[in-house]
Amino acid sequence: MKLENQFVLFQRAEVMGREDKFDPRSLVRQLQERLLGKEEKEEDQEAIKMRQDLIVAQLRFGQKLSRSDLAFLKKYAPAHYQEALRIEQGRRRYEQEIRSCRSKQEVEAVRERWQQMFMTELRAIDRSRMTVAEKKAARDFANMRHAAREDSHLRFQRSADYQALPDKEEENAIRGRKRGMVEPVREAKDKESLQEKINNALQSRMEKLKNMADGKEAGSKTPSEERPQPRNGTGAGSLIDAYA
Repeated sequence: MKLENQFVLFQRAEVMGREDKFDPRSLVRQLQERLLGKEEKEEDQEAIKMRQDLIVAQLRFGQKLSRSDLAFLKKYAPAHYQEALRIEQGRRRYEQEIRSCRSKQEVEAVRERWQQMFMTELRAIDRSRMTVAEKKAARDFANMRHAAREDSHLRFQRSADYQALPDKEEENAIRGRKRGMVEPVREAKDKESLQEKINNALQSRMEKLKNMADGKEAGSKTPSEERPQPRNGTGAGSLIDAYA
């Protein structure tokens, strides 16, 4: 029986002068507890709504959610929880991309490319056939993902890793060296020295052959004497093989 009905029966019994099995003090206490429980429940719902709005505001400003915030969304706002997971995945992807850059200008180029993609996404939403409410939700989600990337970008710019990155000109030299486009100074000098030795050896050999040919025309020699006999290691082929 409801407490309100019990209270009405108690009033009727009191008017009729009968003793009633209901204790009025107990009845009032039960009513008070019931009303107090209802107020506490309403306060809890209000607190849940306030915290949910606060977490959504954090997402709008690009702030990273804590584990407790994610657990709260998973329990009380599953739709926002799924959005928060996708935003965090996009944040990690962007952070990996900018941390793999080798110059500050390359980091800015990555940022500009993502900003262009963001503007393209907004234009696609406006041109879509979605309802007004759906467009608003899609734009809000795109803005939250963009805000998360901007937050990660600013954090990275304040880090020591970003400050240690070289400018684009220096980075081009480093990349060229790694790709074989720019050789180290020592390696270039070694190659020049080796080529010079080979050229000198070939020139010396050609001069000897020329002198031997001139001597053949001036004097008479046997065919065996006329034929030059290369010594071990002094032939052009062996000399080139030695320095190759």
